Amino acid sequence: MKSLILLALFTPYCSSLDIPAWVRANETVSFDHATCEVAVREYMKSNVSSIVPLDLIFMRGPDNALQMADENMVLTIPACEQLCGNLKPNWYVDRGPRLMTWIIPIILLLSNIELSPLDKRRFFTLFQALGDPIDVLWSLLDKLQTRTKIYDLASQRLGGAFRGDDQLRTRIVATVLASFEDLIGPDLQSLDQLIRIMDHFDPADASFFDLWREAASELSDGRTDERLRSLFAIMLYILQILSAFVFDIGGGSPNPPGGVIALALTLTFLIPMVLLSATIGAFTSRRGALRILRAFVWQSGKGAPASMEGMFTRRGIITSTRETMQWDEYFRGLHWNGGKDTYRPWKLTRSLGVGSTTTTPFCAPLDRPLNQPRDTSKTMAAVRITPISTTSPVTPQRTPSPKPSRWKPLLTPLIATTPIISGLTGGLGILVLAGEGGWSCRHVLLLCMLASWLLSSALSSLPYLFLKWSLSRRGNETVTPAVTNGKPRRGSLHSLYQVTTSHISTRTSNWRKHHWHLCLAKDIILGVSILLFVCITAAGFFNSCSCWGRRLFSGDSVGVALNVNPKYIEYNRNKFPGIVSGVVGFQLGWAFLVGLRNRKGIMVLRWGEVVRQEVWEGLGSSYGGE
Repeated sequence: MKSLILLALFTPYCSSLDIPAWVRANETVSFDHATCEVAVREYMKSNVSSIVPLDLIFMRGPDNALQMADENMVLTIPACEQLCGNLKPNWYVDRGPRLMTWIIPIILLLSNIELSPLDKRRFFTLFQALGDPIDVLWSLLDKLQTRTKIYDLASQRLGGAFRGDDQLRTRIVATVLASFEDLIGPDLQSLDQLIRIMDHFDPADASFFDLWREAASELSDGRTDERLRSLFAIMLYILQILSAFVFDIGGGSPNPPGGVIALALTLTFLIPMVLLSATIGAFTSRRGALRILRAFVWQSGKGAPASMEGMFTRRGIITSTRETMQWDEYFRGLHWNGGKDTYRPWKLTRSLGVGSTTTTPFCAPLDRPLNQPRDTSKTMAAVRITPISTTSPVTPQRTPSPKPSRWKPLLTPLIATTPIISGLTGGLGILVLAGEGGWSCRHVLLLCMLASWLLSSALSSLPYLFLKWSLSRRGNETVTPAVTNGKPRRGSLHSLYQVTTSHISTRTSNWRKHHWHLCLAKDIILGVSILLFVCITAAGFFNSCSCWGRRLFSGDSVGVALNVNPKYIEYNRNKFPGIVSGVVGFQLGWAFLVGLRNRKGIMVLRWGEVVRQEVWEGLGSSYGGE
C-alpha cells in the first residue's frame, strides 16, 4: 500500500518506466551484472537518489525488507532498465569466449559424423543432425539392429555358435547379406528376401561359400573406419570442458558461466550420434560395392533368385551392361533409396510389419538357439522355408513365425530419444540453479527445441507409414482405374490407390523422392534456426532485465539480482561440474550400451586387420594365400 501511495504522488512528475530524475548510467552498452551494480551504487551516492522512492528501485525480500545490501542487491525491472540500459539485444561483453568455450567445440563434433559416399548433397546430413536428431539416432539404431538380425539369420542357416570358426563363417555370410540390405534399401521389407538369397546361393555348399568369402573380403576392405578419429574429437571436447572448470588446466573462466552451459548440454546428443555413425561406417564407394555384388551374382552362374530378379534389376545388381540402365538416375536416387544411414523413414513400417505379406517380417523373433550343430536339414526346418528352384520358382511354404509384440518396435524410437532428454534435463537443471525463480526465456527456448525435434521426427516417419499402409490396402486390388492418356484420372482418394502394381511402384518411387526433399527442407530450416538461436542466446540475446527478473508465464516480477558472481563461482566449483559430467557420462554410457547390445551387428562389415588377413589367406593362391 505504501508503494502505491508513493507511486501515485510521483506520477505527475515521472513514470515508473521513465523517471527523468534517474541517471541513465548504462544505456548505450549491454546489460552486465557487475557494471549495473557499480551504476546503482554511484546513483545511490548522488543527490538525485533522494527524489525516487527506494521501493521503486529495490525489491523486497521474504522478510519484507528492501534487498539493497551489496551482497544481496535485487533491482526492480523498471529500475534495471533505467539504470543499467535497455538495449535490445544486450550482448555479453565476453560473448566470444563464451562461444569458443562451450558452443563451438560441440558444434565441431558435427564434422565427425560419418557421411555416405554420395554427391555433395550428403553434407546436408549436418543440418539433419541438428534439425531432426531423434530420427537420425533412430535410423542409426535401426541400422545396427538390422545388422544384428542379419547376423542371427546367418548364424541360424550355418548352425554356428558365437565363437571360433563358426563365428568367422557367420560373419562372412552376414557381411554379404548386410551389403545386399544396404543396396536394396526400402525394397527389402522382410527376412524372407534374405532367406531366399541364402537358399539361392547356399553358403553351406563349399563351392558357393568361396564366392561368399571372396565377396565379403572385398566388401570389408571397402569400408571406412573413423572410430579413432571420432574418439579423439570427443576427448578434445571433454578436455575443453575441464579447462572451463579447472583453473590448473585452462585457467578457469574470468566470468563464471551459467545459462550458456545449459545450451551446450542440450547439444551433447551429438556425442553418441558421432560414435554410432563412426561405428557403422560407410562404403568408400557405392559403385565399388555394387561391382562386388554384381560379380558375386554373375560368378555363381545362377543369376538372381527368380522372386527377386526385378528388385535386383532395379538396383543394378544383375545389369550386364551400363547401357541397360539409367545410371545417373540410379545414383541420384540413392539419397532416398537407402544410400544414407541417417535417413531410413521405412524403419517404422519394416519394424511394425506394415504392408508385409510375408510370414517373417523384420520384427519377427528368431527363436532358434545359436549353438545347434550345423545341419542343413535342421537349418531349413529352423527358418521354415523350402529351397527355391532357379527354373521353376516355388512359393515358400512354412508355418507362421511367432507373432511379434506390437509395442516392442516402439522401444527403439524411445531409446533414441533418451540422449536428447538427458541433455535437455541437464540444461534445465543448470538454468534452475542459475535463475532466480520461475521460468525464464531460456527455459522456454529449450522446451521449444524439444518440441520442434519431436514434431520433426513425427513428420519424417508418419507420412511414410501412412503411404505404406495405404498401398498395402490398395495394392492387391484388381480394379482397373479409369485412365486418361495413360494416367489415372483425378478423383477421390479411394480411386487414387486403385492402380496396378506398376503404377504403385512408380508412384512409390516418386513419393520417396518428394518425401526426401520435404524432409531435407524441413531439416535445413530447423537446423539453421536452432544453430542460430543457440549461438545468439549464448552471445546474450536473452540478456535483458525482463528475462532475468520476470516469471515468463505468470508475468510476476522477481527482480534482477546483481551480485551473482559469488553464486556462479560456487556453482562452478560444486554443482555445475557434477551436472555436466553426469550428462556427458550418460551420453558415453548410452553409446557403449547400444554397441554392447548390438555387438554382433557391429561385427558385420566391421573387420579387424587380423580377421581380414585370415579371410584373405583362405581365398586361395590366386589371392595371395598358401
